[in-house]
Amino acid sequence: MYRNIVIPVNIFSRDDREQAFFHAQFFANVSSAHVHLLGFIPEYLRVLDRGYISDMHRFKEVLRGQALCRLAHMAEQLVLPEGFIHTHVHFGTLPEGIKELAEQQLADVIVLGATQELVFIDMLRQLTVPLLVI
Repeated sequence: MYRNIVIPVNIFSRDDREQAFFHAQFFANVSSAHVHLLGFIPEYLRVLDRGYISDMHRFKEVLRGQALCRLAHMAEQLVLPEGFIHTHVHFGTLPEGIKELAEQQLADVIVLGATQELVFIDMLRQLTVPLLVI
């Protein structure tokens, strides 16, 4: 049924979107699918690229490290076989990150928590990958 499932996660949000996780876990277990947790760091941080912070490269690496740590914690909540959970970090907007990862991993479905930025759903409708909003 599904081979690759993408779950976008806002790194700065405290809401773990449990319902999206439970649905993705169910689909993954039924069809032995791989789950790709996509941690996105919002676009407003791109403003910092314009020279407001002298050591932007180091700042991005710290953010990437924190994002990977949070994604690892979230991955522990999923009950899937070892090697079936993958984490990715994207700097920018949610639609950009989802589109890039979905194309890269040949995603079969995107599971999006209903508490996430619903303004992006119109943009995500342009994808050829089915979108499951929980």
